Amino acid sequence: MYRRTLVTLTLISIASSPIAYGESKKEDPPQKPPVFGAGAPPPPKYEPVQFQDLPEFTGQAKLILQHSSKVESGTSWIQVRRAKESMQQVHDWYLNVLKMNKWTIQHDTAKVIIAQREGNMFNLQINGGMDPVNPTEFELTYFLQTKKHGGGQTD
Repeated sequence: MYRRTLVTLTLISIASSPIAYGESKKEDPPQKPPVFGAGAPPPPKYEPVQFQDLPEFTGQAKLILQHSSKVESGTSWIQVRRAKESMQQVHDWYLNVLKMNKWTIQHDTAKVIIAQREGNMFNLQINGGMDPVNPTEFELTYFLQTKKHGGGQTD
């Protein structure tokens, strides 16, 4: 009895399938594989954000990547750039500009500068790059505080 019931259910299942009625199984359309290298779409164009109290780098640098993130107390940005100038020239330019704009230098080495001004934070990290035309790659991290820790607004 059990065997007969099992065979009957199996036959009913097969008979009611779409294939039994001549319908073909529908498949998702083929997906195009991602393209890298030659023939790849151009990378997205970024309009660099002008940081408050910090001039735009005057050397020959191009923006490679930019990302922003909002939190309750403010907004942070990360930019990656590649410059024709040497690591030392990039470092010296930012150090001088930060001092001229009255930022407090909290940390300064050949590859890293960390500065603060009125709740805003700035971090520069300089790396060697692999691009022979723009050999210096550097990352800027900037935090603009919009609310003080007491909940009051800043101007």
